[in-house]
Amino acid sequence: MFGFLFRKQKAVEELLAEYLHSVEIAQQDFARAMETYLETGGCCPDFEFLTAETHKAESRSDDIQEKMIRFLFEKALIPELRGDILILMEAVDEVPDQFDRVLYGILTQKIVLQDVVKPDLRELVAVSMETCSFMLEDIRALFERSEQAGRILTRVDQLESHGDHIERRLITRIFESDWDPLQKILLRDLTLALGDIADLALSVCRQVNLITVKRRV
Repeated sequence: MFGFLFRKQKAVEELLAEYLHSVEIAQQDFARAMETYLETGGCCPDFEFLTAETHKAESRSDDIQEKMIRFLFEKALIPELRGDILILMEAVDEVPDQFDRVLYGILTQKIVLQDVVKPDLRELVAVSMETCSFMLEDIRALFERSEQAGRILTRVDQLESHGDHIERRLITRIFESDWDPLQKILLRDLTLALGDIADLALSVCRQVNLITVKRRV
């Protein structure tokens, strides 16, 4: 993997693979935490445990990213190549950070879900998770020099637009209700935070596409 970039630097290959795997673990823990939350409608011990697991995976991603940054600056890599990788990793790192922010917000604010919003929230989570899976696929395709690199952007763009539609529908439903005003605001913010995951994944795929285009010139 990634041999076309780092034929002599196996450590970079391993760090990149380890980093992407850690992001993937954070995604899986986040998805499980959200499903638990949607099933129960509130915080519970299982949700708290999965929130902590997501935070651990996010922290591991940060640690690996720091190791990668040090390595890239210590080794004699082409500056443009090093810059592309650093910018891409910074963009990717926003995704597990957002997982952590969403779960921490639910946990600290004790947001209780009404049954009527659960289907839309579940759909929004599913769309966001699909964009993240495509994002990871796109990055791996880039470093494997696959023909698929950059071609995933259109699909992620479509998913992000679908997520925007769900957000608008859900927020309309929230503010048409007679719920407590504070709960309305908390649910609105949660909806927007979940939608931001797809936005961040799309931003990463745009960066992958830009790198792909640069290398074809």
